[in-house]
Amino acid sequence: MDQLQPKHLDTSRGFRYTYYFSQPKADDAKPAILLCHGWPDSAHLWKEIVDHILKSKQRLIIPDLLVCGGSSRPTDPIDFEIGAMVADVMQVIQAEKIEQNIIPMGHDWSGSYFVTRFYLFNSARMAGLVTFNVALQPARSEPFGLAIANSMTEKAFGCPLYAYWELFADPKGPGEIMTKNPQSVCHAMHGASNDWRKTIFCLPGAIRE
Repeated sequence: MDQLQPKHLDTSRGFRYTYYFSQPKADDAKPAILLCHGWPDSAHLWKEIVDHILKSKQRLIIPDLLVCGGSSRPTDPIDFEIGAMVADVMQVIQAEKIEQNIIPMGHDWSGSYFVTRFYLFNSARMAGLVTFNVALQPARSEPFGLAIANSMTEKAFGCPLYAYWELFADPKGPGEIMTKNPQSVCHAMHGASNDWRKTIFCLPGAIRE
């Protein structure tokens, strides 16, 4: 990430965002690229591809999303309302005098979900949309149901893909289990065996243990 300029912005909601911006050698006529990481990553997820993107002379903005990297770490769930987070990141982009011709790119569940909403809420300003690992998630009229989603994915893929979300949804999960056991969380996120993700993430109760 040494090729990029680390910067900070305090948004109108009072949250500080750390982000990385390309040096002023970029071509303003080309679309600006917004790279958004998933969980549990940070802007540094993209470090291996930064050089390749910079060769295209496109402006590049890579933020640490809330609670990640050097950005603010609110604890109230309401602070993560998607429209408000989209507005935060738009303020980051506008601070670099970029108003339109933007291509948001997101990785994994949270990053891909975020950029699809960023695109939909600001479609007139967008030049495209790219998601990695997770396909476009259309807006739904009914509330998301974790048990229903796990049942559907188990029938389709042989295992409940969102089994690990049960820990996140438990009021005691993040605060009393994950925060007090950071090394175990890191090990669960980045285990080395070939079937690690399936064993830890897609087996009910496994990530809690």
